Amino acid sequence: MVNIKLIFSLSKLVNNNKSITVEKGKLGDAIRNIRDDYPKVSELTDDNGRLLPNINIILNDKLISEQDLSLIQLESNDEVVFIPTIVGG
Repeated sequence: MVNIKLIFSLSKLVNNNKSITVEKGKLGDAIRNIRDDYPKVSELTDDNGRLLPNINIILNDKLISEQDLSLIQLESNDEVVFIPTIVGG
């Protein structure tokens, strides 16, 4: 299983769970499956299903780009973290 963490305000999108688990597979597929299970997660995507630019995805401590979502194969014990971009002055 793959551990998915949604931190800060994002946890409210998955019923206030700090983490959920998904089966191994493509990262893009995992995001779609999470969106199916937790419809509020669609707030993180645009009308075409692409992640909004203010959401960062970290896989095993490495920042992942939107273009890589369909290419990355998740393996058992991987950890994916969704983090909202924090801006301010």
